[in-house]
Amino acid sequence: MPVKYLIIIDDIWDEKFWGFIKYAFTSNQLGSRLITTTRKISVSQACCSSSDDMSYKMKHLSDADSKRLFYKRIFLHENKLSP
Repeated sequence: MPVKYLIIIDDIWDEKFWGFIKYAFTSNQLGSRLITTTRKISVSQACCSSSDDMSYKMKHLSDADSKRLFYKRIFLHENKLSP
């Protein structure tokens, strides 16, 4: 019996790795989706298996947004270091 799925694989660094794991996912017509993220264009292209696949290139965070995210993740607030 076919199964519908949504799977997200985050931060793939190597085309070879994608080559190993892509066979674990069956293609079906039930609206299943496989979402991958990567920092490398070549990996993004390798993950596209058909002309219907899409690749979206995000902009880098600004220095201010990067700093705010870092502080929020590490110190649980956005604007300064903990004492």
